[in-house]
Amino acid sequence: MKKKWYNMKLSIKIAIILFLVVVLSFLTLILVFNNIMTTELNAGAISMYSKEAEQKATLVEGIFDKNIFALESLAEYIPELMDEDDNAILEITSNNDEEDEVKEELKIRSRVTLDVISQNEFKVENYIIQSLHNNMGSLDDFTGMGVYFEPRFFKNIHSGYGVYMNEELANNNDFKKELSLGKYSDEEFYIKTKNSNDLYISETYTDTNGNQVISISAPIIYKGSFVGVVKADLSIDAFSGVAVHDERYSSLFSDLYSENLNIIYDPFDSEVYAGHSIYEYILYENEAELMRQNIVTKEEFYITATREDGGEVYRFMSPINVRDKTLWSMVGIYKRDLTAIERRAVIITAIISLIATLVCILAIFVVVSKYLKPLKKLEESAEQIVLGNFDIKNEVKSGDEIGKLSNSFNQMALNLNYIITDIGDSLDTMAIGNFNVESEHTDKYVGKFEVILSSMKKITTDLSAMVDEVRVSAMQVNSGSEQVSSASQTLSQGSTEQAASVEELSATINEITDQTKLNVEFSKIGKESADEAKVAIEDIGYKMDDLTKAMAKISAKSEEIGNIIKTIDSIAFQTNILALNAAVEAARAGDAGKGFAVVADEVRNLAAKSAGAAKDTALLIEETVLAVNEGMEHVESTNTAMDKVTKITETMSENVDKISESSENQLASVNEILIGSEEISSVVQANSATSEETAAASEELSSQSTMLIEMMEKFKTKEN
Repeated sequence: MKKKWYNMKLSIKIAIILFLVVVLSFLTLILVFNNIMTTELNAGAISMYSKEAEQKATLVEGIFDKNIFALESLAEYIPELMDEDDNAILEITSNNDEEDEVKEELKIRSRVTLDVISQNEFKVENYIIQSLHNNMGSLDDFTGMGVYFEPRFFKNIHSGYGVYMNEELANNNDFKKELSLGKYSDEEFYIKTKNSNDLYISETYTDTNGNQVISISAPIIYKGSFVGVVKADLSIDAFSGVAVHDERYSSLFSDLYSENLNIIYDPFDSEVYAGHSIYEYILYENEAELMRQNIVTKEEFYITATREDGGEVYRFMSPINVRDKTLWSMVGIYKRDLTAIERRAVIITAIISLIATLVCILAIFVVVSKYLKPLKKLEESAEQIVLGNFDIKNEVKSGDEIGKLSNSFNQMALNLNYIITDIGDSLDTMAIGNFNVESEHTDKYVGKFEVILSSMKKITTDLSAMVDEVRVSAMQVNSGSEQVSSASQTLSQGSTEQAASVEELSATINEITDQTKLNVEFSKIGKESADEAKVAIEDIGYKMDDLTKAMAKISAKSEEIGNIIKTIDSIAFQTNILALNAAVEAARAGDAGKGFAVVADEVRNLAAKSAGAAKDTALLIEETVLAVNEGMEHVESTNTAMDKVTKITETMSENVDKISESSENQLASVNEILIGSEEISSVVQANSATSEETAAASEELSSQSTMLIEMMEKFKTKEN
């Protein structure tokens, strides 16, 4: 057994020891984990979800307090307004029908029932309507709000009196009237509030607009007696904040319950669950009874109840105190889902596993220190090889991998020593220019080292070929440089002649540029003149429009004067009739009416003259109208002609613009040609200078190639 362990692979030895240590560590971990998990599961769930239910209850209390405050403020202030005077109706005594009509107009009437009410009652009514409008605008949770009164709260209103307003009516500054007492006095909210003289909160129901709401009603108490109700419909969407979300637990849910433990709001689906009792979801009667007993205490609690699907559910209940009423916030979770808390145990397991791992590492360290101690000598040998010392020898008495590794190390150092010495000798020979070298220890180049031997042979062969090629190339360069020098001198002479031609071309282009600039300036002047003519004609057009409007006004005024003349003619005719009647009456009166008859005759004469003058004036007006209409026709003809002139001027202005734009483009093109010619001149001059430099460089290249040929003659190469 000892010999088998001695010859066993090192990896197997370490694995066996590590396995034994890890098994012992994890056995201990499992025992500790089971105990911690059971304790943490219950304590953590109760604490976390009891606080969650309490937070939701606080949130709902705030919603109710805000909205109930608005209701109670309105309910309390109405009686205070009514107490400001004696509700007397304005009385006015009169002795005739005309004063009775004045009295009737001065009476104040209700905006709701149109009955006569007192000034203070009218103030109360306005306050109610304005308060409903303000609350609907400021309280987003309300879908509707109304005020309903008992008969004779307003002295002269003997039937029903109700005012209701929702968001749509408020936006339109309108309200809904409720004048039938039976329509609201038989409603549950009115009966409950009237009987209790206290705040009333209804169960969830669907209103006429399809919204799920609950009604909150506050009584109006006046001089110790119930006189009406202020009611608000609160959308259950206001309680959306009670929803609970935790990605770790899919069964987590929450509900809001009324005093009777009926569901007011369910975040998942209120349309389905609203109005259902909590007891419908508790399977066993003993669990339901335990719920009833805890509800009476009005303190937070939790119970485990079985649902109809057989699953056990933790229900964490927290009271919601709304005035003297108690609603309930509930957070629930299936008991089986709480096993997810075992994730906490995973962390604990990880910690214990870490400890176990440390123990394993310690054990491995002790074992490795013992069995891998020879590796220290191998490490020292490797450092010597790194420093270039291959004269090493390791003695390890072991048949495992480390012993075999030591022997391989010794053989590797010996082979490397031979190879490096051989490579050094070859490189020394090559350094003096002799590439005709061969290795003296080819048997040592085995495996990957054989590649080095092949590379050395290839290097000497390639260098020999390269030297031969450089020698030939140097001769060719020497010959080519002489040809380049001759060609460069010829190119320099041609470049000088080109430069003179380019200068003549640049002078011609400059003259064309000057002429083009004059064309651009003349086209700009023509454009400015056309623009001024266009502006002047447009101004004449505007004045012609004003003249047309003035002629139209004159025509209209002439027609009005004609109508007035007709009225004067009618008055003269009626005056003539009256004078005639007066003359008849004076004749009947005899001598007593003679003086009156003379006056009547004069009036009749004046009436006749007025009628004549009116006819003459009417004739003149008609002639004036005809003249004005004729003038209108001439003005319209002139206006049409001016429009044509304006269009022609605009066309001419556009053409001048195009000529100006074309001239500017032509100038730009000529400038580009000028720039191009200057660039050509610069290139030609550069070519001339470059050709001269090339000639000089070619002579230098010829000299250098001659030196290179002499140097290549010093190398000794292999013969192909």
